Amino acid sequence: GAPQNIAPDASPPLLSSLQVDQLVEASVPDRVLHFVELNQPQLLRAIPVPGRYERVRSALAHARQIGLNGMRDLVNFVCVDLIYGRRMQTEPEIGALLQRVAQSRMTLDEALPLFP
Repeated sequence: GAPQNIAPDASPPLLSSLQVDQLVEASVPDRVLHFVELNQPQLLRAIPVPGRYERVRSALAHARQIGLNGMRDLVNFVCVDLIYGRRMQTEPEIGALLQRVAQSRMTLDEALPLFP
């Protein structure tokens, strides 16, 4: 039955829109990691399982810095980050392309084919 300390007709707690946004945002790394594991598992093989979440979370922080928000862009960015690794921060050509994405001068989909 119902827990002793909650009345059976008690209303569920209501979350503010900020709390809902925070819950959704907190689930993004798990969702992106899941999509990568399903669709591009070879990109994760070299990363020990315990480190995968943090690697995705780090890539997502970079994606957010350049203004990416949609799930497709976030997954694609994480995949590219897994492919290019440190080159994402050190390769001038990649930096220039990401800057154009950040400035809304091109989409990530337009930038990806131009990566070296």
